[in-house]
This record gives sequence, C-alpha cells and structure tokens, in this order.
Amino acid sequence: MSRQKPSSGSENSEEGRAFLQTRVALFWRVVFFITLFGSVLGVLGAMVRPGVDVLFTLAGTAMAGSLWWLCRRGERSIRFSRAVDAGGLLLNTLIGAFVGRYLLAAFVREHSVVTSEGAVMADGCVQMLNMGATAMILAIRAALIPSLPRRTILVTAVAGIPLIGVSTVLIPAEDGGMAWRAFDSGAYGWLPETAAMLWGFAIITCTVISWVIYGLRAEVREARQFGQYVLERKLGEGGMGEVYRARHGMMRRPSAIKLLRGDRTGELNLLRFEREVQLTGG
Repeated sequence: MSRQKPSSGSENSEEGRAFLQTRVALFWRVVFFITLFGSVLGVLGAMVRPGVDVLFTLAGTAMAGSLWWLCRRGERSIRFSRAVDAGGLLLNTLIGAFVGRYLLAAFVREHSVVTSEGAVMADGCVQMLNMGATAMILAIRAALIPSLPRRTILVTAVAGIPLIGVSTVLIPAEDGGMAWRAFDSGAYGWLPETAAMLWGFAIITCTVISWVIYGLRAEVREARQFGQYVLERKLGEGGMGEVYRARHGMMRRPSAIKLLRGDRTGELNLLRFEREVQLTGG
C-alpha cells in the first residue's frame, strides 16, 4: 500500500483545521471517560482507606474534561489544537506518574513489604503496569488524532519523560509522602533501562498506528479529488451516473458534479451523457 504525504494546503485548510479540532476533542473525551472510570474505582476503594492517588486521578479527570470542553467551543486554530494535544499529553503523563508512585505506596503498605528487594520488585511491577496504561492512552491518541509519524515519535517520546523520570527518582516515604531514591539503590540500572526499552516499544507502536491511519486518510483525500474539485458527499444516483456535492479548490463554493458509472462508458452512453450535460448547462 503506497503512502503519500498530503499537501500542506490540505492539512492547513479549513476542513483540515475543523477535522483536527474535532479529533482532539474526541481524544480528550475518551480520556475523560477512562479517567472518570478510574476515579470512580478509586473513590470506592478510598472509602476504606483514602489515598493521595485518588486526588491525582480526580485531577487528571478534571484536566481531560477541561481540554475536551475547550476544544468543543468555537473555532480553534491548528496551533491551539496541536498545543492541547501535546501539552495535555505531557501533563497527563506527569499526573499518571504520581498516581503510580502513590499506588506503589499503597501496595507496599497493604502487603507489608519490608525488605529492600521486595520493595524494588514491587516498584518494577507497578511501574510496568502504569506504563502499560499510559501507552494505551498514547495508542488511542495515535489512532484518533491526525499526525505525521515524525510528530507522533516526538510527542510519544516527550510524554514518556515524566513517566520514567518520576518513577526513577521518587519512592514512597514512611510518612506517606515521597522521598528521593538513594543513589545506591538496587533499582538503578535495570529499572530505568527496562522502562526506557518498554517505552521504545510504545513509541514504535504509536508511530506505526499514525503511519497507517495518516496514510489511509491521505489516500481517501486523494480519491475524493476530482480535478479542481473535492467530492464531499453523494447526493443521488440515476441510471447512468451518480451526483456528488463538491467544493471548488479556489472559489470555495458548493457545486454539483455528476459522474458517469463505469458500466455506462459505451459510445452511445457517452453521447447521451454529453447531451444531458449540455441541456443541464443551457
């Protein structure tokens, strides 16, 4: 399957701007309901023993809902939509990193983990689970938001920095807060390296998704291009052809285009179609 880069004009057109805004809003709507579900589960669990992780999850839910609301209002520029896409993801992964740290604290407390080796193993398990959930969010983003593969690589890589960084340098403290991980900790070496390797797989996965989706959308756009006109939707069909609503690339005015069906391309049908066009134009 060939992959052609769409022209910049098509991406920067009014149609491209509106489509991007709609997809960014859809993405944050999906994230909102995912985090809302997590918040509900967290609140139900917090009825027995409240945790700071619930507050961070609620903050993530509020942030996703706010970004969804912002993208739904009015006409947002391409730059604004891209900023909400990348900036919101960075903040989302930062919140998710702290959620993972406090979930680790709850796990260590509830399972009475006292040895340093057990704490390190628990740390690794919680971090991998947290990274898996975040990678799922990034994969949804790659599928929903139109993005060049190189932009997806950059956005996904940057989004992983707070997730890996916070999980590497912070550990639960005895007072219920967070403390800096000691330099002689057994987690250094294998834990951040393993996390970086797994996140590399997430980057590859998201890039492939963007490459496929972006390429398919480019092919659909190319298939809709008919000379100086872009076909928008089918209005009707008859015995000889199909009528489409179209938009001229320069004049930006709606038009109607009738296309002769493939099984009606004989000489007599062509003459009949030409007479019909002349009568309609006259």
